[in-house]
Amino acid sequence: MSERVVTRNFLTIGSGEVVARVLSFIASVYLARVLGAEVYGAIAFAMAILLYFNRAADGGLDLIGMREVARNHAEASRIAGPLIAFRLAASALLTLLLAAGALVWLPRRDALVLALFAVTLVPIGASTRWIHLGLEKSKLAAISRVIGELLGLALILLLVRSPDDFLTVPLANLAAGSLTAALLAWWLRGLGVHLTLRWDWAVVRPLLLRSYPVVLAALLGLLVFNSDLIMLRVFRDARTAGYYAAAYTPVSLAIAVGQAYRMSLLPALTRLGTSGGQHELYQTALAHVFAAVVPAVIGGCILAPLVVPLVFGEQYMPAVAVLQVLIWAIPLSQLKEAPVAALVSHALEHRLLHLNAMGTVVSIAMNLVLIPRYGMMGAAITTLVTEGARTALAFVFAHGAGFPLPAGRRFWRVAVAGVAMAGLLIVLRRHGLWAAAIPGILGYLTVLVALGAIRIQRGRWPSLRV
Repeated sequence: MSERVVTRNFLTIGSGEVVARVLSFIASVYLARVLGAEVYGAIAFAMAILLYFNRAADGGLDLIGMREVARNHAEASRIAGPLIAFRLAASALLTLLLAAGALVWLPRRDALVLALFAVTLVPIGASTRWIHLGLEKSKLAAISRVIGELLGLALILLLVRSPDDFLTVPLANLAAGSLTAALLAWWLRGLGVHLTLRWDWAVVRPLLLRSYPVVLAALLGLLVFNSDLIMLRVFRDARTAGYYAAAYTPVSLAIAVGQAYRMSLLPALTRLGTSGGQHELYQTALAHVFAAVVPAVIGGCILAPLVVPLVFGEQYMPAVAVLQVLIWAIPLSQLKEAPVAALVSHALEHRLLHLNAMGTVVSIAMNLVLIPRYGMMGAAITTLVTEGARTALAFVFAHGAGFPLPAGRRFWRVAVAGVAMAGLLIVLRRHGLWAAAIPGILGYLTVLVALGAIRIQRGRWPSLRV
């Protein structure tokens, strides 16, 4: 039953996240083409810096607040008002600090972009998405995200016509985030949650004490996630950062989908407590994630020389080799989400801090050595090694918390289907992207059906049994 709930929630959150990320991807491709690699690199650099402040504005509540609501749904009305009030105040302060710092320290173009992006922190503070997810009501969270992204994309397509329109990008993001936060707050009433803003430190303080390891872990995780882009901008130039940002786009999409799955898995793991059903759900989740990422990674690596020029244009061909390395970080990042959810469900947030602290040390050290010498390829290798180390340590921590790995027999059929898909793609890629991709996907699914990993029964949807 819990597996079905997780799957249902993920299909809602995940599909919403995928649609939202596809819309964001379309916007990124459009901006990359219209603005050019140099200006697009400046936008990507500003957004990389902004992510750190986003995590601080969130305050760790997307995990801790969601867990508290999942444990006791009645808590939502009691803690919502004080927590949102605190986050709004913190977001306003962070906006002022980031905007002032950008205007003082950065070149004019980068400073203006980042200062305007800073205002988008306020909708982050106002977001009630964590309440919706804690109540396992993921549909409205998904819908609001998609509506916001649609607005942002429409504004970009209508208003960004040349490199001179670069300041429209942060304004479009602000409009999208504000609409999403407003819809989520409005729809809370239908869930019986009363959102009355008030200052209550007695409510906020204990949650902050539990959330600070999550915030620190998230900030360190961001250093792993985008220190490569920042260092490329520092050691090379905006154009190189633009190429790398384009190559990283599918990885960012995969990370977002993985986080959506974690958000779907965490409430169910929390509700199951320490029962055997919790361990079974954890192992099934890992097997399902593996089955989902294998075709994406194999297809992305083999078909990258066809995908990059088609999507971003011939000017982004230097990103092809980088993408072929970065794409292998996807299975590592996706598989990591299940043990992370398991740790948080057992209130072991401090393990996330240890995990990301190790990753930060490895990432920064390797980037400082490899980026000055090897540029984008050095950054890609660093990302792959760091993500592998973080994933391995996450499994060690989860095992220590009582979450054993699933047996190898749950993975072999997917591995065989992946090898078959790779063979098809290598043979057919000379005929073009779609002539290879479509048979490759169909071949992967056919092998899974033949091996019994996908079961088809009359009158029912196909089911994945790995």
